Amino acid sequence: MRPMGTIEMLILFGVAVQFFLMGFAVCDLVQRPADKLKGGRKWAWALLVVFVNTLGPVIYLLTARKKESPPAKA
Repeated sequence: MRPMGTIEMLILFGVAVQFFLMGFAVCDLVQRPADKLKGGRKWAWALLVVFVNTLGPVIYLLTARKKESPPAKA
């Protein structure tokens, strides 16, 4: 067996990043209530995250989650 070259290492790194992003996005999607998502449709976001490699989780993490407003000061 020959040692891994630069191309193989980059591919392996890309695959690891893809699975990390997808896992993080799916965990966040499962735990977040639907009313805290833009569009409110978890199934649509889940399809995007799982079936659009790398870009799907990034789109979800950057755009789908509604910004939480800070608590009002008394």
